[in-house]
Amino acid sequence: MHSHELNNVGHMYEAAVAHYRATGKRALLDVSIQNADLIVSEFGPGKRYDVPGHEEIEVGLAKLYQVTGNQPYLDLAKFFLDQRGYHENRTEGGVLGPTDHGGGPDYAQDRLPVVEQTEAMGRAVRALYLS
Repeated sequence: MHSHELNNVGHMYEAAVAHYRATGKRALLDVSIQNADLIVSEFGPGKRYDVPGHEEIEVGLAKLYQVTGNQPYLDLAKFFLDQRGYHENRTEGGVLGPTDHGGGPDYAQDRLPVVEQTEAMGRAVRALYLS
């Protein structure tokens, strides 16, 4: 998985949480939980270290954690953020996939670890996810 698959499910998680909070209905939330459980089973320490191009899945996982209390969601969100800037761990050769326009590490906020980044670079929508 590269940028847009993980980006899209992050948006789904956010929508599911908003829908659940507004209506109390769990249908979309339950689908999102199943999907998040799959993502948790595939990514993380000792698994895949690929970093999503968009930081949206981290936002979505954090919101799922708020509703479910499922710690692995929050742990994976932190893991994704902590992997930025560490290209040597990637199983797919880097953060950028075919839909990422070849913008390089700056484009995807991946030149340095997040805690070492001191200026916004690259695509604005991606940088805003980190704010």
